[in-house]
Amino acid sequence: VTGTSAIAGTYTFGILSVPSGILSLSSYTITFAGTSSITGTVNTIAGPGAYTFTGLMTVNGGGIFDMSGQNPTTSFNAGITMNGTTFNAGSGDAAFTASQNLAGANSMTFGGTVTPASGKVITNTINTGIVTINGTLTLTGGWTQGGVSSTLVLSSVTAGAFTAAAAGNTVTFTGNGAAIPATTYNHLNLKPNGSSPQVLNGGALTVNGNLTIGDGTNSGATAAANNPAITIQGNLTIAANAVYTHGSGITTFQKGPAQSWTDNTAAPGQDLGTVVI
Repeated sequence: VTGTSAIAGTYTFGILSVPSGILSLSSYTITFAGTSSITGTVNTIAGPGAYTFTGLMTVNGGGIFDMSGQNPTTSFNAGITMNGTTFNAGSGDAAFTASQNLAGANSMTFGGTVTPASGKVITNTINTGIVTINGTLTLTGGWTQGGVSSTLVLSSVTAGAFTAAAAGNTVTFTGNGAAIPATTYNHLNLKPNGSSPQVLNGGALTVNGNLTIGDGTNSGATAAANNPAITIQGNLTIAANAVYTHGSGITTFQKGPAQSWTDNTAAPGQDLGTVVI
């Protein structure tokens, strides 16, 4: 497709190629059965549709994939490589029907629920950009954070297979009152966007890198409900205005030769409960 075009109706196509210009998808069911290569712009008009991308989607340099105008539901089957200017799936739900990678160098935003299918795993390998999920990551299947500098910012996640231990990656939870899985992380940021603290689930919560609680404005986190055992191998930072409520689980600082514990809240600061160093 070149120039300006629109597709409306119920259709199945093969390969999608948008080397330039604008392709606008309308409020119908549209399937692209082959690969998708976007260097121009793909957007939406005239109401939400349902779009399936069966092959690998590649957003090339300068390319724009922007569904935020009408917020359709989307389905991906072979991964997304994002090296373009914009990837915004809108606030419609996004389904991932096979195990696949989110790759490339630039950021992606999903405004609605993201769901890997049962038995399938989404692996985030984006190396400089950020994957943002403003809805819920629904773990019917699984999610894996790749290494290097893969960064995931999400509102909330359901119980399921959430793997985030790879060196170099960062996970940030922004949901107000979100439940935080007890698993192993590299870097972990707990930054609720409102007054309700995030709730640490029970079990063993291990942070191999740095743990940050609070965003400097809003609430922090609580361990009081589920009493997890917390192990921190990097540095702990509690931001100004954050509140941390400890549980009966032990907090262990476990790395030599030195770690820092920085509390930026007003005196007397936040009580971590029982601490082992």
